[in-house]
Amino acid sequence: MKLSAGEVSRPHRRVRGQRRDRPPRRSFLPQYKLAVVTEYENTPNGGKGAILRRENLFSSHVVEWTRARDAGALEGVADSRRSRNGRSSRWRPVPRHNSSPV
Repeated sequence: MKLSAGEVSRPHRRVRGQRRDRPPRRSFLPQYKLAVVTEYENTPNGGKGAILRRENLFSSHVVEWTRARDAGALEGVADSRRSRNGRSSRWRPVPRHNSSPV
């Protein structure tokens, strides 16, 4: 396979912050996690894969969520990154200056 000059000499760049070429990471509510773990545990072995496919999850999600539930981390947890009004805690309104001529 022959590479073009641009492909050979292109430096590897580190991307800071959110990657624009990837979709945003998924986040799950604690209630959803508990519901999936409960359904997964109450399903016979033949149906567990069907749950994972239906919900588009990996078995590692369920393992991690089961451990968190057993440790008590999913009990009454709210997303700590959000304030009561649903905005990120880093969000601040931009002050408006009166720039109209007098």
